[in-house]
Amino acid sequence: MLSFERPFWKTKDQSGTAYSKWAFLADYASGKNTIGGGGVAIKYYVTPRCSLLTGPVWFNDRTLNGKWKWSVHVSRQLLCPVGVNYHGRSAPLDIGGGLLSRENLT
Repeated sequence: MLSFERPFWKTKDQSGTAYSKWAFLADYASGKNTIGGGGVAIKYYVTPRCSLLTGPVWFNDRTLNGKWKWSVHVSRQLLCPVGVNYHGRSAPLDIGGGLLSRENLT
C-alpha cells in the first residue's frame, strides 16, 4: 500500500491554530481483491477538525467492485485536540464518509 498527502495554503483559525486549508492526496493498494485499487483526491479543511474530501477511486478487480467511482467523504475529528503529538498512542477518532457511484451523480 502506498499513500501520499501534500498539504498547502497555510492559514490560521480564529484561535491562532495554524493548519493547511487544502491537501492533495493519492492512495494505492495492490492486489486483485475487494480492497485492491487506488484513488486521488483533493481535501478542503473547513476548520482544522472538519474536512471534505472528494475524488475518483478505481479497483484492481472490476468483477468484484465494478467501474471507477466518485468518492465524497465528510470528516469531523473527535476527542483529541488538533496538533497533539500522539507518541504511539491512538490517533484521533475520525467519523463520517460515503461513496457515491458515478451513475448516481448523473
